Amino acid sequence: KKSFVVRANSDRERQEWLAHLDRCIRYACGGTNSQHSAVAAHWVPDDKADTCMHCRSSKFSAYN
Repeated sequence: KKSFVVRANSDRERQEWLAHLDRCIRYACGGTNSQHSAVAAHWVPDDKADTCMHCRSSKFSAYN
């Protein structure tokens, strides 16, 4: 799965974005009532992560 950031200037614009994205997801899924996550996890590129995104305790170094 992939995620992305959408910025809005107001709460109303945010709600419009969310409604439009929801319609697009429903269209892409063929209009079925398939469940999808309300919020996707924010994707952090590998070169920007200094710790494991799963356990959040293992620090990355030149050796791992």
